[in-house]
Amino acid sequence: MNRQNVADLLGELQQAAFWTNENTDFAVFIRYSGHAHLIAVQICESKESTKAIFNNDIWISHRNSESGADKIRGAIKLLKWLELGV
Repeated sequence: MNRQNVADLLGELQQAAFWTNENTDFAVFIRYSGHAHLIAVQICESKESTKAIFNNDIWISHRNSESGADKIRGAIKLLKWLELGV
């Protein structure tokens, strides 16, 4: 996967996190550490709680960008699912 595709997925992940935060009681945190090629995704059960129901570090180095991209897609799918209230 090329770096532009990874960047596009990161944008989609941020957008899904934004809408999940806006439209649900969940609290979503996305942290990007560019120097380490790491994206940390955390979802807490509410905006008043620090209890994480999902916590995942996703490595997106050149060597494992396809695996990282699949994990980003999975996080996006989860956020969209939560936003729909399924």
